[in-house]
Amino acid sequence: MVETAGGHLDAGLEFMDPEVELHLSGVFPDLDPVYRGHEGVLEFVSLFNAPWEELSVTPQRFFDLGERVLVLSRFEARGRDGIEANLPMAHLWTLRDGKVVRMDAFADQQKALEAAGLSE
Repeated sequence: MVETAGGHLDAGLEFMDPEVELHLSGVFPDLDPVYRGHEGVLEFVSLFNAPWEELSVTPQRFFDLGERVLVLSRFEARGRDGIEANLPMAHLWTLRDGKVVRMDAFADQQKALEAAGLSE
């Protein structure tokens, strides 16, 4: 959901359940493993954006799994200190009543596929 380091997520909160949970699955070890509720989402976005001058998460492939959607993506960023990152990642979104109730982030796309009950 984060598009740029200066981007805002406020508009996206309307699509998230007030009790939404973000599970990072060790993708970013400096961040907490779980963020809860809208306040938690906003805290995560603030912490996640802090070191980056530019960043994008570009979806590359979608898997419709009924109440879940797996998105294989590419994370690209340039840090304020000049470091660059270009990594595959994945998000497994769980929906209930049209709202996101959980998002699991994975640094390993194969683990994400396995968590979703898929294999390639």
